[in-house]
Amino acid sequence: MTARPVRWLLAVVASTVTFGLCLWAVSAVSARWLPEGEEARWGVLAAFAGVTAAAVGGAVGWWAAQDGADPSADRQRIDQEADVTDDGDVVQIAGDAGAGAPRSDGGPGAG
Repeated sequence: MTARPVRWLLAVVASTVTFGLCLWAVSAVSARWLPEGEEARWGVLAAFAGVTAAAVGGAVGWWAAQDGADPSADRQRIDQEADVTDDGDVVQIAGDAGAGAPRSDGGPGAG
């Protein structure tokens, strides 16, 4: 298995375990705010466990969707240079037109 399917498996397991633990924990507590009837009580318990499991599932789902690569490894370094003349002309160079690339305005770096 590759890393991504393992992360998705862990996300599903984490959400399922969260649902079960919340359902068990809240059912073990006798709180006054829970309804008296058995059906209504289980409805509230399931809703609480479902919302909690969805929150956990959202967080671990986001994590599982990441590709695991170092985000800085794919970044291209961009150097910028700006030359300003006395008459207010600004020439800005970025990306592939940087140092070593001929400029057509006659400024520094013009070939």
